[in-house]
Amino acid sequence: MTTIPSVVGISEADAEKALQAKNLVVKKGDPVYSDDVEQGEVVSVSPSEGAEVKEGTTVTLVISKGNQPATVPKLTGKSQSDAEAALSQAGLSGNATEDYSDTVEEGYIISQDTDAGKEVSKGTTIGYVVSKGPKMTVVTVPDLSYKDKNTAEKLLKQAGLTPEYIGEDYSDEYPKGQVFYQSVSSGTQVEKGTTVQYMVSKGSQPSAPDSGNSGNDSGTEENTNQ
Repeated sequence: MTTIPSVVGISEADAEKALQAKNLVVKKGDPVYSDDVEQGEVVSVSPSEGAEVKEGTTVTLVISKGNQPATVPKLTGKSQSDAEAALSQAGLSGNATEDYSDTVEEGYIISQDTDAGKEVSKGTTIGYVVSKGPKMTVVTVPDLSYKDKNTAEKLLKQAGLTPEYIGEDYSDEYPKGQVFYQSVSSGTQVEKGTTVQYMVSKGSQPSAPDSGNSGNDSGTEENTNQ
């Protein structure tokens, strides 16, 4: 009779030598992943350590393949919180950076530095980029004063702004057909795409026609003041 020696946690080669020294026959079991035992070392032995067996007994060694790899989840299109949850569930860590995007909503993942589906070691850090939304472009509002409607529209569109014509009104200063009002002052810097409203002059307001009853009106006014 002989005793199964302690072989768990030692290298496969050393385990074989220890077993053979006890006149035992070594058999290899299917290797397994282990978070506790390094790759190439013995995870378990059967019969178990310390068991008394006959010499010539076959002893099965199970060798560690090391940590089980983690599969990288798909992060693109997810919110940052969902991406972190998916990484944590897979045994991975995340490293977020930010960038502008015209196509991906703010707070959602634009890209990741390791392809989804790839196997990596547990604990690996996966970098990903979170959208800050579209980058704000600042433009300067042009001066629309004394411009006709077509020119005003053209100037606003050339500046990257959205024109909105809101009608006509009388103006003693601005000739008919020329812009006399704009909702955002010229020279102001605003975000590209901002709507700028404008109005066009109808010319001077015509004087009220003379009714020819000025005498009667005067008399009425006197009566009212009495």
